[in-house]
Formats: sequence, structure tokens, C-alpha cells
Amino acid sequence: MVGLTTWQAFFLRTMLSLHEKRVLVVGYGTVGQGLAFSARAFGGVVMVAERDPARLLQARYDGWETGSVDELAGKADLVCTATGAANAVPWRVIQGLRDGCFLLIRATAPTKSKPRRCSPVERRADSVREFPRARFGGQSVSVRAAAPWRT
Repeated sequence: MVGLTTWQAFFLRTMLSLHEKRVLVVGYGTVGQGLAFSARAFGGVVMVAERDPARLLQARYDGWETGSVDELAGKADLVCTATGAANAVPWRVIQGLRDGCFLLIRATAPTKSKPRRCSPVERRADSVREFPRARFGGQSVSVRAAAPWRT
């Protein structure tokens, strides 16, 4: 259910689809699994980044392309965190994302994961677009775009 509500928030806020988009799910616990399977159901091509070797192996057995955030983020059209940990996607990785890549920080509680605040130099009005936060069933979804989504 987690994945369905997260993607529903994304669809409502952006009016976009996951069809044929490369989706990187960061973390493969129960939240990450829900995000990955529902992203595939919505037409996304899913990749999974996970630090825990056992969960990484589980993701491979489930059929996902796997690797580290550093290896996979550059291929993604959309990156969604599912860890609840701060800095799941390091700033150096964010800076290397493709043009038009979306970054979703899927937080389970306000105290678990806080998006990094960008300085005025890093955050230019023409390069970062923020969408309002969405709440579904007590869950918070934050949507930010590094540049216009390209179809």
C-alpha cells in the first residue's frame, strides 16, 4: 500500500506518469519493496540501491537491477528514497543527476528524514522546482525536480 500512495501523490502533484521512466528506489525494506513493485505496475523500469547485502540479494532475486546509489542514480529519471535515513542520497549524487530527474524523499516520520536545505547559490529558481508536500494516510511525500521533466 505504501508504494501506491506514494506514487499517487507523485501523479497528483506532477500530472506525470512512470511509463517507461527509469525509477531508482533507494532502500529495499518493506517500504522499498512496495515502491518498487508498484512503480513497475505503473510502467516504470525499476532499479534498487541498497546497502544491506541480504536485502540487495533479495532485490536481485526479485528481478531488479541492483547496485549502489552512486552507480545507479545517473541512469534514473526518478529517484525515490525508502530508507527513513538522512542523506540516503548524498549531495554529490544529487549534483550528478540527469537533467529532468525527480527526487522524492519518502519520509515515514518528520523526525526520521529531513531534506537537505540548499544554499541560495545551489538553489537557483530556474533549476529547482518544489511541489507542495502531500499527505496520504499519515505518510508524507516530498517532491522536488532538479530541472523540467523531459518526455
